[in-house]
Amino acid sequence: MGKMIQKTIFLILIAFFLVSCDWVRKKLDMPTSEQIAEKREQIAQIEKDREQTSQKEQINTAESVAKSESSNNSEPTQPVENEENLQYKYYIVVGSFANPANAERMKKKMEKEQILDKPFTYKRSDGLTLVAIGRYKSWQGASVALNDVKYLIEDAWIYKIR
Repeated sequence: MGKMIQKTIFLILIAFFLVSCDWVRKKLDMPTSEQIAEKREQIAQIEKDREQTSQKEQINTAESVAKSESSNNSEPTQPVENEENLQYKYYIVVGSFANPANAERMKKKMEKEQILDKPFTYKRSDGLTLVAIGRYKSWQGASVALNDVKYLIEDAWIYKIR
C-alpha cells in the first residue's frame, strides 16, 4: 500500500512538471509562460488605458457641465460680499475653512491645476470661508453639476444662501 502511494505522488509530480514545462505546453497547444506574461501585460495596458479614458471623460463632462451651467446661470466668478442682493442661491462647495488663508490656498491650487471651473471664495456670516466653483439659480441646476463634480471631488456639496 505504501509503494502505491509513493508511485501516485511520483506520477502527480511528473504530470505537474510536464504541464508546467513550456515545451510540453507548446506541444499540447497550451499557452507558454512567455505568452501568458505577454497577455497579462496586454490586459494591464488595456485596463490602464480604460481608466485614463474614463478619467478624461469624467473631467471633460464635469468641466462642460460646470461651464455651461456657469455661463447660463451664474454671474462672473468673483467673491460675493453680501447675501441680500444675491440672485444665485446655490453654490457647489468643494471646501470649507475656518481660516480664510486655507481657503485662498485651495482656490489658488485649483486655479493653478485648472480643476473644474474658476473657483471663488465666499465668506459666510458664521465666519467660515467656502471655496466654490459654480453659482446656480435652482437646486436642480446645482444638483446636475454636483453629480459631475463628485467624480473629481467626492466631498463636494451644495450650499444654499438663505
